[in-house]
Amino acid sequence: MPIVELPETCEGCGCCCWLTVVLDPKKDTGVPAEMSFTWIDDDGREIQMKRNDDGFCVALSRLSGKCTIYDDRPSVCREYWAGCKSCFEAMFQAKHGMFDGVMPPKRDTVSQEKS
Repeated sequence: MPIVELPETCEGCGCCCWLTVVLDPKKDTGVPAEMSFTWIDDDGREIQMKRNDDGFCVALSRLSGKCTIYDDRPSVCREYWAGCKSCFEAMFQAKHGMFDGVMPPKRDTVSQEKS
């Protein structure tokens, strides 16, 4: 039995939508301002996606399991796709309650394009 079952699509999953998403102001211009907030810490300014009370990203529809801003989703979200290494890691962390709270940069070297 596998550690986690990898999905064929992201629909209805949302594991990576529980991670903290830090926005890149130069790349993520399509994200609605009301869905983000600015956090200022000792290292400087950080813009993050807001979360609902359940901890999931505000852009995730809890009814459909789909991103409501998919076409304009943050650049870091574009680095995740169903079944990639980062997807597996997010699913594993969700299953075992091990989220560290920050969405890591993509570590995959496999192309996202499918034939």
